[in-house]
Amino acid sequence: MQVRRAFRFLGVAALLGLAYAGYYALAPARTPQGQLALTSLDRTGFAAFEQMFDDATGRVRIVGLFSPT
Repeated sequence: MQVRRAFRFLGVAALLGLAYAGYYALAPARTPQGQLALTSLDRTGFAAFEQMFDDATGRVRIVGLFSPT
């Protein structure tokens, strides 16, 4: 009886974990109001990024580089 209850609990916990992971991966991302969304710096988007960066000369600018390697 105890083993069956433990397996049932683990199954429900696994389903909840999978549901949360699916929501996290597939839900639309939102950024705070006034903040620009993350931008991929590829060949087409780099010119726009460079222009925005140069236009903000009077403000602090931070560039974060995230790489899978």
